[in-house]
Amino acid sequence: MNHQLLLLTAFIGFITLNALLWAAAVTARRLTQKKLRASEAKYRELFENAVHGIFQATPDAGYISANPALARIYGYQSPEQLIAELTDITHQLYVEPQRYRELQQRLQEEGMVSGLASQIYRQDGSQIWICENVRVVRDESGAILYYEGTVEDITERRQAEEVIARRNQELENQFEERTVALRAANRQLLAEVVEHKRVEQALRESEERFALAIQANDSGLFDINFKTNDYYYSPQFRNLIGYPLEAVGPTFDEFMALVHPEDLPAVEATMDALFAGYISQWKLEFRMFHSNGSTPWIFSRGLVLRDDSSDVVRMIGTHTDISDRKQAEAALRDREEQFRQLAENIREVFFLSAADLSQMFYVSPAYEEVWGRHPASLYDQPSFWFDSMHPYDRDRIAAAWGRQIQGEQDFEEEYRIVRPDGSERWVWVRAFRVLNEAGVAVRIAGIAEDITERKRSEVELRRQTLQRQLFAEITLKIRQSLQLDAILQTTVMEVRRILQVDRAIIYQLMGDGSGTVVTEAVVPDWPEIEGQIIHDPCFAESYLEQYRQGRISAIVDLLKARVQPCHVELLQPFGVRANLVVPILQRETLWGLLIVHQCNGPRQWENFEIELLRQLADQVGIALAQSQLLEQETKTSQQLAEKNLHLEQARLEAEAANHAKSEFVANMSHELRTPLNGILGYAQILKREPNLTTKQQQGLEIIEQCGEHLLTLLNDILDLSKIEAQKMELFLSDFQFPHFLEAIIEMVRIRAEQKNIAFNYETLSPLPQIVRGDEKRLRQVLINLLGNAVKFTDTGGITFKVGYVMESRGEEFSLSLGSPHLVPRTMRFQIEDTGIGMAADQLAEIFLPFHQLGDSHSRVEGTGLGLAISQRLVQLMGGELRVESILGQGSVFYLELELPQVPQWQPTVAVDERAIVGFRGHPRKVLVADDQWQNRSIFVNLLLSLGFDVIEATDGQDCIHQAQQAKPDAIVIDLVMPEIDGLEVTRRLRQLPEFQEVVILATSARVFPDKQQECLAAGCNGFIPQPVQADYLFAQLQLHLGLEWIYESKEEDAIAATPAEVGKSQDQASSGQRSELSLQTAEIVAPPPEKLAILYELAMMGDIRGISEQAQQLEQLDPQFVPFAKKLRRLAKGFQEKQILELVKKYMPDRN
Repeated sequence: MNHQLLLLTAFIGFITLNALLWAAAVTARRLTQKKLRASEAKYRELFENAVHGIFQATPDAGYISANPALARIYGYQSPEQLIAELTDITHQLYVEPQRYRELQQRLQEEGMVSGLASQIYRQDGSQIWICENVRVVRDESGAILYYEGTVEDITERRQAEEVIARRNQELENQFEERTVALRAANRQLLAEVVEHKRVEQALRESEERFALAIQANDSGLFDINFKTNDYYYSPQFRNLIGYPLEAVGPTFDEFMALVHPEDLPAVEATMDALFAGYISQWKLEFRMFHSNGSTPWIFSRGLVLRDDSSDVVRMIGTHTDISDRKQAEAALRDREEQFRQLAENIREVFFLSAADLSQMFYVSPAYEEVWGRHPASLYDQPSFWFDSMHPYDRDRIAAAWGRQIQGEQDFEEEYRIVRPDGSERWVWVRAFRVLNEAGVAVRIAGIAEDITERKRSEVELRRQTLQRQLFAEITLKIRQSLQLDAILQTTVMEVRRILQVDRAIIYQLMGDGSGTVVTEAVVPDWPEIEGQIIHDPCFAESYLEQYRQGRISAIVDLLKARVQPCHVELLQPFGVRANLVVPILQRETLWGLLIVHQCNGPRQWENFEIELLRQLADQVGIALAQSQLLEQETKTSQQLAEKNLHLEQARLEAEAANHAKSEFVANMSHELRTPLNGILGYAQILKREPNLTTKQQQGLEIIEQCGEHLLTLLNDILDLSKIEAQKMELFLSDFQFPHFLEAIIEMVRIRAEQKNIAFNYETLSPLPQIVRGDEKRLRQVLINLLGNAVKFTDTGGITFKVGYVMESRGEEFSLSLGSPHLVPRTMRFQIEDTGIGMAADQLAEIFLPFHQLGDSHSRVEGTGLGLAISQRLVQLMGGELRVESILGQGSVFYLELELPQVPQWQPTVAVDERAIVGFRGHPRKVLVADDQWQNRSIFVNLLLSLGFDVIEATDGQDCIHQAQQAKPDAIVIDLVMPEIDGLEVTRRLRQLPEFQEVVILATSARVFPDKQQECLAAGCNGFIPQPVQADYLFAQLQLHLGLEWIYESKEEDAIAATPAEVGKSQDQASSGQRSELSLQTAEIVAPPPEKLAILYELAMMGDIRGISEQAQQLEQLDPQFVPFAKKLRRLAKGFQEKQILELVKKYMPDRN
């Protein structure tokens, strides 16, 4: 019996020990009340700084107070906004309104609700999970005053909580299993005393299983008894913070001291809320200090047990290491940030929506620029996406979206949208479905692009095509007859029909200034004036000479136009309200006018209408000439036949002479370029050597400059030959006009400073940013004119003026600046110098080829072709070059030509100007074929310096053999070789299947365009003129082989190459040409504040030249400012005003 009593006592003690983990005990009330008063004071302090939301709400579902944390959780800007807008908690906040009603019911019945998890709507409509701890505050009579409590965002922790819940359930199951085993053992013990030892063994095994269960769990367990001051920490708990296993364990205060200072306020606030009785359970994430110095993230959860007085007597919980999860969350945030940066910085609109387009999840900021609405409007009203479609396109696009939603095909359409201001835009939208693992569409991802400008270009192209068709149609009808009366009548009838005007007439001028309406086409409502003789003295005085010069008059409204009153009086009897007048010129003689009238009101004449009428006037002039020729043909047919025979013979002789001259020039060019190729080529190769002395470097510069000078003279002769052979072509492009002028000005300024003469630059009018023209030829002309001014000026100075020519004669038309088309304007370049000047009889000679003025002492180097080529280039560009000069005082050159402004332009990407030292990727093999060793060695040395594997071939047959053996990635082949030339080698290689995709680059000193075209026709990918320019050779290889260059480092911007890439580039380059790559970036030292202030003002004004000058001064002021100055100079060179301003502001203390 005593044995049974002992066993029963031990069993009850063990059960009591385990039950303490989940049971409540009684503790000292006075200690808790003291802590309660302290925590209430602290609660007020932490109300505003708490990481959890704290609130007070009325029973009728309205908020009384809220802290900033609650506003952030619910997605409001401030607590005040939350209280003002969230007036119905039940329906505005809770996804399931019944959830809040259940909360209110439990509060009325129980007075407190802890750990209630609910799903709510944030202010932007998104859904999150929160955990609430709420209690009722009543007055003395027991009536409910308000609810107060805390809110925690548990969205990200739900998954973690589910894992912990499963683990806790496993522990409870294990505990339950042990309890059942113990009860069974107790019953067996009571029944059979003799089996006492077996029961003890079972008890020990049960305890061991419990210990193993705790040890196997990743979570650390702790149990703090405030009443008995007993502390229990499982080994896993100790391992989490590196606490010695043999130590007694940290007290509660010592435990709080291990919490990271940044997380301590939140932990203390939660502990205060526990001791104050606001909550009975907690879930927290915070960092703790490990004994090894690390700060692992801990997920803590647990509960407190209270005595009858509601004082906390015991705290039980678990700690789990969630550092890996936090790292994963941080990585996810980084990826989301990268996606956001990408989506928000592209011009296209990126969007994510629900699979049925009923909800927008994300719309990039570019949406506002294209659609004219803020992206937030789509979140609130997803239907705006369809509502903004043009009514004519809506049905078609809706059907296409339907097919997308059904999964029949991806969406890709072009359609119009209507912005809130009523304007229309064209957009191209492409979207595709995003499927889950089950193959079900969960969302739609897409991109939209504004293609309005492209559509406008297409409309303009169609309009031009229509204009050409109309012109061709009218011209055909005109040419169907040789009778002048029929031609003129057809012209006015077709003009009136096409332009839909009220009257079209042809007006023939007489010798005395009067004129006759020789033919007319008019609508029945307006008077006929055909055959009338008109005497208009003011016409002869004010307009006749202008029309002789080709003037076109376009009057939109006669009543508002700035024309002579007598001209208005003449037109009003004919009912004219708007008119368009184009001169009919017969050669250089003004024969008459082609006129259209709009009588029923004003009319804005379109550019294509003006151009069509001008072209028709030219055709009428041609028809007049043909008619006169027809009358004379019978009388002079034999004379013409004889003259034609002589002309044909002269033409053949001229063609033969031109052909012989062209052949001579081509051969001369080839013979001169061949030695120049060696000179310039090896100058470039030697300049890449890293150990050159200053003297050697200067010598190479002189060699290269002399070679370039010879090449320039040779190009001048070729240019003149092309012009005389009428083979010179213009290449129009859009370019930055200020940048273009800046480069020329700086070049000439340096030359002027070397001669100690002044150089001034003035703008005569505001200049456009972007213009269209032949940039290369315009630069050639201006450099020649300014260079001549420097050459022939020894004292005084040079003034360079640029500006628009302001029209003041009569009325002119112009395109709107808002038009996407070009805006025609006449630009004047004026070069004034105080040089030697010229006599009046010399001015006619300066534009003659190979002609230099002055005696042998005043002449300078050159061929005498500069001004001759410049004048012919200007004429080719449709401009005019004039000169005024006084002997001994100086000269003024005027250059006027049309430089249309381009209102909209996309800047090109800046080119990296650093020296190339290698390329990334696998090795590339290049075959160089040339029978001249000198030429071949230039290519070989340039390519070897970058790490290419180079094979040489000495002639065409050797090239084919080497190509078949080596299988190169690219072939550089000279065109002129013995036996088999480069073109024939290319044709033969292209016939072989393995050489269909191999890059073949032709090279030759013959640089005429027809030779280059012949290379392309033979199968070459490109052409490299000789003398070889290294940069052009490298650019061709990069273009056709898809290379990524490795550049030499700069002090202010070192190459960020990985060790593997550096090693690869070193393997590719020869040992003597290894790149000096730097893996460290030079520190940028900012200049003094007063210098920064000057730079800031210059940047605000957009004074690029002033910024460049300041950068040069900084380099000379102190070597430590060189990195800053070079970075500033590079930004100024690219006209990157915004980046310059940001750089300067970054280092200004009073502007940070």
